[in-house]
Amino acid sequence: MSKFYLSIVLMLISCWATAAQDLPRPYFAIPPDLHQDANSITQLEDIAIDIRNINKMLVSKKKIVTILNKSGYRHIGAIAHYDNSRKIKKIEAKVYDEHGMEIEHFKQNDFSDLSAVEGGTLFSDSRKLALRYFPENFPVTVVFEVVSDLDNTAFIEPFLPYKDYYNSVVESKYSIKIRRGATLHTKLMNIDERFEHELNDDSFTITASNLKAIVPESHSPSLIEFVPQVITALDVFSYEGEKGDASSWRNFGNWMEDALFDDINDIDSETKAEIKQLVAPYTTHREKAKVLYQYMQSKTRYISVQVGIGGWKPMRASEVDELGYGDCKALTNYTKSLFEVAGIPAYYTILHSSPIKRDISSDIVSMQGNHAILAVPDGEDMIWLECTSQDTPFGFIGKNASDRDVLIVTPEGGKIVHTKKYTTQENELLTTGLVRLNEEGAIKAEVALISRGVQYGQRSGIDKQTSEIQDEYYKSYWDYIDNITIDKMAFEENKEEVFFKETIAFKALDYARKAGEEIILPLNVLNRSTYAPDRYKNRQRQLKLSLGFMDKDEVEIILPESMSIQFLPERAQVETPYGKYTSEVEKVSDHKLIYRRTFSIEPGTYGPEAYKEYRSFRKKVKRFDDQKIILTQ
Repeated sequence: MSKFYLSIVLMLISCWATAAQDLPRPYFAIPPDLHQDANSITQLEDIAIDIRNINKMLVSKKKIVTILNKSGYRHIGAIAHYDNSRKIKKIEAKVYDEHGMEIEHFKQNDFSDLSAVEGGTLFSDSRKLALRYFPENFPVTVVFEVVSDLDNTAFIEPFLPYKDYYNSVVESKYSIKIRRGATLHTKLMNIDERFEHELNDDSFTITASNLKAIVPESHSPSLIEFVPQVITALDVFSYEGEKGDASSWRNFGNWMEDALFDDINDIDSETKAEIKQLVAPYTTHREKAKVLYQYMQSKTRYISVQVGIGGWKPMRASEVDELGYGDCKALTNYTKSLFEVAGIPAYYTILHSSPIKRDISSDIVSMQGNHAILAVPDGEDMIWLECTSQDTPFGFIGKNASDRDVLIVTPEGGKIVHTKKYTTQENELLTTGLVRLNEEGAIKAEVALISRGVQYGQRSGIDKQTSEIQDEYYKSYWDYIDNITIDKMAFEENKEEVFFKETIAFKALDYARKAGEEIILPLNVLNRSTYAPDRYKNRQRQLKLSLGFMDKDEVEIILPESMSIQFLPERAQVETPYGKYTSEVEKVSDHKLIYRRTFSIEPGTYGPEAYKEYRSFRKKVKRFDDQKIILTQ
């Protein structure tokens, strides 16, 4: 290194050291170990929350992030939300090159003003300012600062230094100060020796430094489950001018009933008369609930509406009845209001809706969740109703809502309960078929697939797609078969027994291949597992299998009269704590075979060392599913 360049480096480091609070570090001053596995490096994230009283909160954020490549661009995070109760007092961003020299400066007018909600939202006052900056050269450092003034104290931003994979953190700081009027509650999760924190009567602070980037691992807990985080909440809060009580889940539920639901269950006399006539032939609550659920589905559709007490207060039931649409809150409240007319108890339910299971945190009372469904008592159990779909069968909630802790609002207040868990046996796919092989090695197949449980939820709906999408879907499903042509598709959905049947006919050229005098016929035609989990030299995290399922296959294979069987695979069987597999082929006659197979996965969480065993199990399944029959002609 030349003396001149060295002097420049030392000067820059000296300048950074004397003004570290205002300027980003030059790229070369970031600790080298934080570069490993990183697409971006957060040099600093500083969140300061000043709760002046239960009606007013000032949030100041500063984030300095160095983007190392295009994949790290999404970690800039220069976005600020605003609405009628959240005002942006200050927002700006500066961009620095790898040497720490400023090259861009963005003020508030330079940010794009965008809707903060999805395109299907009919009404919403939620908006956001977003920096749309696309660097051409890397590394580049963005310094983003925003100060927001909030009239609500119901939602307090958590401490979450890791927000994504492939992002390391030099320093993360978080502080809350309460002036008066409330008590702060905190829930610390996955906080270790890298963190320093202090909780007093009127404040909370936590800092962390040198957090290395996290690399995703297959079949591990989701990021939010294992990263360090702190959730905070007030025992008394303000929400759109309404004073809330979060001292207990019971009191929180009572507040929701009084503040959000008290005046919105109105149904006009004409609809009431119609409801009473509909349920008159039935005696049980379950029968009546089913009729009214189907009535609701027949006359409403889902549209997001995010107005009224911060998007949490549902539309009035009478508005939904008149307009025929609503969001999850409105349709859930509307269904509940219909049930009230018929004398059926039902509870408004709040949950985290996601394919990745996430519970309402029961040990800190706060406004949580992103979705609403309805709970109907049925003896010792609950009937769970998804009210946003016109097609979902009565009592089916699927992968996004099952097997998780949720909040129900009862006449006695709020309660944390658990939704239905679909068992391995309930999540069934039954595949039956007839496969005919001709003398040229082509096959014709007639297949029936019947799915139940969560597999029903994953497969149903294809019948409502275009024929082009359906054709593409099945070619992808059987992607291990070359030269495939889908000839016929038929569908049957049974909402009473909750199953979905797909009847498919297809053909494929050259499925069986010649190898000298022999003909090689892959045995598993209709449900072959080609998946093998990734290999890790040093597995870091737990093995988590979130969903159990069971596949059962029985396929009749007809061979040409001109072919003779030379070799059939022996019965295969594998049993592990993570799942089971069996396959066998029965020779019914010289030209007729029956192939039977079962494959199941058991849900559970295991130590990191179990991953190697699970991977071995899946590799065996793949190998057995790839077994061949040898024929001669």
